Amino acid sequence: MVILQELHDDPGRPLTPPPPNSDQMRQIRSHYTRADGSLNERGFYTELFGFPVGYSNSESSEESVSDSSSDCYIIPRSSFTGKDLVPFNPEAFDDLPGEMDTSSKFTSV
Repeated sequence: MVILQELHDDPGRPLTPPPPNSDQMRQIRSHYTRADGSLNERGFYTELFGFPVGYSNSESSEESVSDSSSDCYIIPRSSFTGKDLVPFNPEAFDDLPGEMDTSSKFTSV
């Protein structure tokens, strides 16, 4: 199987995942689908984002991870070394006008 992906070594060029319903996304998904129909999520997300991802439940073996229902992935800090990160400044939101509407059908009034 050939995955249609342009390879590059330019560290300044951002790696962007393919669109959700593209041929490339379908090829990557089928490449990381196991014989039993389950998805090898670790390999799938590593291929999409270009660096290894971990699971929030700290499972060590891939077999036990595939059985978990965790939706949260932890991107290792080492993936960001050498990249210019923008620090979060909460004071930037102080100048924004308006308020956030937090009403919900699940909140009691």
